[in-house]
Amino acid sequence: MASLTRHDLLARFTQVVDYVFSALYASIVFQFVLEMFAARDGNGFKRFLDAATHPFLAPFRTLLPSVRVGGSEVIFSYLAALAAYGLLHLGLRKLAMILAEPATIE
Repeated sequence: MASLTRHDLLARFTQVVDYVFSALYASIVFQFVLEMFAARDGNGFKRFLDAATHPFLAPFRTLLPSVRVGGSEVIFSYLAALAAYGLLHLGLRKLAMILAEPATIE
């Protein structure tokens, strides 16, 4: 079995981070769309998605106002969460790129 280099490990780390953030983005978008179409709160998939995304969306829930039209709700805070997690994702990828480069001291 060949030994992995620092570059190989960071590349694998970046792939895992990309996968996790992609799942998070998809979950938040599902939440946004289901709220917009007034999905039933008693539905099993909706309950699962609520529970899975709660820790990630809770800090943003009251950040921005929501707009209600009939039973539908457009929750702008979810879009702010997407932007914040996108910036965090970008920062982690940039950090991995920095760590993958050989250290140089001038």
